[in-house]
Amino acid sequence: MFYNIDMNKGTFSYKAILAAVLSGGIFVYALYRLDPRTSGMNVTLFLVSLFIVAMSVFALLNYLVIRMRSNNESHFLASRGSLRRGFLVGIYVVGVLGLSALELLTWWDALLLALSLVLFELYFISGKEKTS
Repeated sequence: MFYNIDMNKGTFSYKAILAAVLSGGIFVYALYRLDPRTSGMNVTLFLVSLFIVAMSVFALLNYLVIRMRSNNESHFLASRGSLRRGFLVGIYVVGVLGLSALELLTWWDALLLALSLVLFELYFISGKEKTS
C-alpha cells in the first residue's frame, strides 16, 4: 500500500498517518452509520477499515520506537519491519473479531493465532535464506 523502495525519512510517517486518519474516518462511519444486518458489504467495510487502522497505527508506533532506539538504522529497514509487524497485528485483530463474530472464539484460539503470527515474524527475523 504505502511501501516504496525510495522511501526517505518522513515519507513512511506521513503516509502511515494519512492511512490511519482516512481509514479511521471510514471505520467510525461504518461503526455508527451502517447496519451489519442489511448487507455483507457493511461488515466487510468495517473489518477492512479496522485492519488498515490497526496496521497503520501499530506500524507507525513501531517505526517511532525503532527510530528512537537506534539512530544508525536505515529508514528503509525500519519502515519495512514496522510495516510487516503492523500487518501481523492487523491480521490478529481482524482474526479475533472474525472468530468472535462467528462465535468460534475461545481464549486458546486467540492464543494459537497469536503464537502462529509470532512464529511467522520469527521466520522473517531469522533472515536465513535457502541457497541452492
